[in-house]
Amino acid sequence: MSIKIINNFFDNDFYNKLIMNINSPKLTWNINNNVVNDISNKNQNDFKNKYYNWQLVITLFNIIEAQEKNLDYNKLKEEIFNNLINNKSLINLNISQLLRIKINIKMNSCDKIFDYGFHIDHNIHNIDNEIQNNYKLKTLIIYLNTCNGYTLFKHNKQKIYSEDNKAVLFDSNLYHSGSTTTNSDKRIVLNINYIEK
Repeated sequence: MSIKIINNFFDNDFYNKLIMNINSPKLTWNINNNVVNDISNKNQNDFKNKYYNWQLVITLFNIIEAQEKNLDYNKLKEEIFNNLINNKSLINLNISQLLRIKINIKMNSCDKIFDYGFHIDHNIHNIDNEIQNNYKLKTLIIYLNTCNGYTLFKHNKQKIYSEDNKAVLFDSNLYHSGSTTTNSDKRIVLNINYIEK
């Protein structure tokens, strides 16, 4: 159940270009009205059905949607995706198969930070049990801005705060929760799920 933190995950030039592209008005964001589908503790969040249970999302890759040819690519999304999968920092992770790459934006929640609820990412993929049981499923979170938002892990109550270009790598079966932020206009997170070789 190890959690690995990697500071300065991408080199500065790549990171700056990634941020510039993500902030481009050419990107179209989708609203996800239910941030976490698989909540392990239903009473954890009083706000779940209120104001902060939403986020903006761009899915760059999803293995299920790719198989069904449902992803709506524009040129900039395709460029971001291609740059990511060819980046040496990702190549060094021993990725056998990508499952999903997405970017999430969570808005400022004024004077109180809210957790979204403990969940495990690979349930979202609906991948079959054989893959879940026999392969090393990994989650990589890369923070794309610095703020007081965080990732909280259930098993050890560890909070890892969002800092520019910091990555957190862990087994996908670890329950974790994201949060909102109060000291920035938004919290931006790159989330990558994959099978390790």
